Amino acid sequence: MFKRVKQNIILTGTIILGILTLYIMQIGPSSILVQIKQGLSIENEVLMNLVVNIVFCFIVIGCFLGPHLEKRIGTKGLYTTALIFSALGVLSHIFAADSYMVILAGRSIFGIGFGLAVPFIGSAIMKWYDGDSRERMDTVNALFPFIGTTIAFLSLSPLTTFFNGHWEAALAVWCVPMFICLILWKFGIKEKDLPVYSKVDDTPAGNGVYIELFKCKELRLLCGIFICDFACYSYIGVILPTYFFE
Repeated sequence: MFKRVKQNIILTGTIILGILTLYIMQIGPSSILVQIKQGLSIENEVLMNLVVNIVFCFIVIGCFLGPHLEKRIGTKGLYTTALIFSALGVLSHIFAADSYMVILAGRSIFGIGFGLAVPFIGSAIMKWYDGDSRERMDTVNALFPFIGTTIAFLSLSPLTTFFNGHWEAALAVWCVPMFICLILWKFGIKEKDLPVYSKVDDTPAGNGVYIELFKCKELRLLCGIFICDFACYSYIGVILPTYFFE
């Protein structure tokens, strides 16, 4: 009984810390874009904003790859892979002080990891949680973007000051909680010992499944709503803070 409780604590704690850190770094650079702009001598505003927004292109790729990868390596293996990509992408920021391409590459690798974590969290909540615990995890999952963005804007600028203006160190330091989660996840969790409340459908989807889904008018409307919502979020979270700062 004690062993099971301990594993559940590690399971939930690792999921929450890992996913929250991903959301912190998703938009984290936006709070110090002015410092990044000055450090890398970026003149073009589009190139500056790309430091943040390039991640979303690779999140999409990770989201598409995630379900297929999960069928091969399992839900636990999917989160392991997501943490590895994310941690390496964030760690690479330490080498980006003099290279615009390095920070773009790091953000891209991080984006793949984030994208893989999106299908993971859905599967994890459905498989390993039930009843009230599932509702609580669904609520926490819904709050991740807001809490992560708040932490990013409250911490990245002070961290840059703490590291004597080295913005690359302020970004790279967030790989630490990711590596901690990776170690705990790899050695503290055994998937065979976890309760399974809902099985994930392993039936392979047809190649035209996305086309068929997109034929649904309601889904197209929902996609449009999410696109508009995210465009507003991206503007407020990326462009507006830099505008106010300057």
